[in-house]
Amino acid sequence: VAKFLEDFLNGAGPKWEWDDFLATAIADRELDKIRKHCQKVDLEFPPDTPGHFCNEQGLAVIRAYVEQLRDAMPTR
Repeated sequence: VAKFLEDFLNGAGPKWEWDDFLATAIADRELDKIRKHCQKVDLEFPPDTPGHFCNEQGLAVIRAYVEQLRDAMPTR
């Protein structure tokens, strides 16, 4: 999930990856909560610029999820 979010933030990944991520349920409840919140970020934080998904506050929410997920990953 962190990779999907990072790819979205960086404009990387396949063309429809973000749409697929938002549309596909995740078995893990906590990860699916993040996915479901991302579905609504554009409504909570509408874009300031036409053609963008959300505004800077919305992007900050997504960045915070990436940080949360990366911090929760076990170190090897």
